[in-house]
Amino acid sequence: MTSEYDPEDVLSDFAMEQPLNHAVLRDYICRYPELALELTDLFHELTLCDLEVQIDAATLETKSVKEVTAKGFAALDAAFSGEGLRAFAKSIGLPRDFLCGFRDAKVRVETVPLPILLGLARKLGVGVHIFLTYLQSRPQNQTALAFKADSKPTPQAALDFETFVGNLGLTEAESAALKRLGERDGSA
Repeated sequence: MTSEYDPEDVLSDFAMEQPLNHAVLRDYICRYPELALELTDLFHELTLCDLEVQIDAATLETKSVKEVTAKGFAALDAAFSGEGLRAFAKSIGLPRDFLCGFRDAKVRVETVPLPILLGLARKLGVGVHIFLTYLQSRPQNQTALAFKADSKPTPQAALDFETFVGNLGLTEAESAALKRLGERDGSA
């Protein structure tokens, strides 16, 4: 059998294939078995180049995520303090104590139902991952040191979500607002 092709042309054609994947490699090896080693080497070399580009892109993406997180934290700080806290509590129909429990780390985040976390993040206009990171980074009982006392304040353990909500003594309207917050579209 005589060779009817130029190996350089085959390798060049292989390098230009889009998308370059294992199926394309297998097809070329079946058609040109005598070039299997060269095709495999070229495939690995091209794949490595693609991975390097992806790694560089991932680094750039990480930088932008840090900026987004910083902006999200600033928005959350504004929403959980002063007038922002009052306005947000009023807009969702829940008492300020409910939001202060999250701000002051009085409720264990891992016990909060996911629909409630999603609803709060949606109402605050941030991603749920930013909201969770914010809640988990809050120092516990930061206001306890502001008062004079005969002894050092002892930090209280954070409560489960159900216990925390039960201790708030929500009215029927507030309970309905909490239920709405956990619903998919936030209405009903």
